[in-house]
Amino acid sequence: MKSEFEINGWKFITENDESIIDFKVESSEPRSLPPSLFKLYSLSQYSVDALLNGYLYAPNPSQLNDIYDCDVRLIKYDNPEFIRELFAPDFPKKELDSLIDSDDPHLQLNTQVNFREILFRHYGIVSLTSNPNNIQMWSYYTNHKGFALQFDYSKFGFQFYGPFPLNYCKEPVQVAVSTSGMSAILYQFLTKEINWIHEEEWRLLVPSNEALVSPGFKGIHDLGGKERKFFYPLEAIEMITVGSRFISLDERTIDGDEKIMYIDMMDYERTERTAVIDFALEHNITLGYFMDRKPFIAEFMKFKAEKVGDYRYALHAID
Repeated sequence: MKSEFEINGWKFITENDESIIDFKVESSEPRSLPPSLFKLYSLSQYSVDALLNGYLYAPNPSQLNDIYDCDVRLIKYDNPEFIRELFAPDFPKKELDSLIDSDDPHLQLNTQVNFREILFRHYGIVSLTSNPNNIQMWSYYTNHKGFALQFDYSKFGFQFYGPFPLNYCKEPVQVAVSTSGMSAILYQFLTKEINWIHEEEWRLLVPSNEALVSPGFKGIHDLGGKERKFFYPLEAIEMITVGSRFISLDERTIDGDEKIMYIDMMDYERTERTAVIDFALEHNITLGYFMDRKPFIAEFMKFKAEKVGDYRYALHAID
């Protein structure tokens, strides 16, 4: 079965032949698919654990930072049979029929919320960007103390749909299941408000045969599920870039010709910071550094790391 609909120059397509489902997006202004994509991380024990153990966390929509992301109100469930199928396990038939016939607005909202939560028990979202140099994202995602991973996503190893560009729009439109079918889910997953366009986001929709934990909705959270971690091989990482505050001014010494930067790590967050640099060093991964030597100008330099003491490193610039 194939379902598709077009809105504001975007076409959302779902093909389902019972055993295999596929999602596609076509845009009147297509964006070229970049060969590499980037993930920004704040500096924490959780982000370092993800780096050291090689996994991406694929959240449920309720865990995303934008409260309107994957908004439940983008989809109108106007097919009574669809509602009956969704709620049959939880409602006596007579009570459910009565609610449908009354056109109770609470039923519509409950349907919207429940369907999204039930659907995303078997899908996770991975948000990536094609623009790792955006200072706004470094500011609110990492406070410039974190790091970014450059990925060759073709080497992830786990199954995913995408990468898909996001549909940034000024006024999102509600779509009906009766006319859009399963493609409405793709529309919900990829539609964001226009103010987020600077992120140049690309998304992966990651399926899971085993139900995933749903942290944002108590009734479904209580059903349990596996962790939302999807593991990738080491070779998927192409570069690690650290923010300007990852290394403080009084920790770094740059030699005269700016070819070597010496780092003497102080105590604050030293465990996490040394873990990131040691990981790059151990696996011979290029280390990028977001330099802030000139006002309002972001400079990115590439280095190879060398450990010259317990908490001392020499970063050798790469031309």
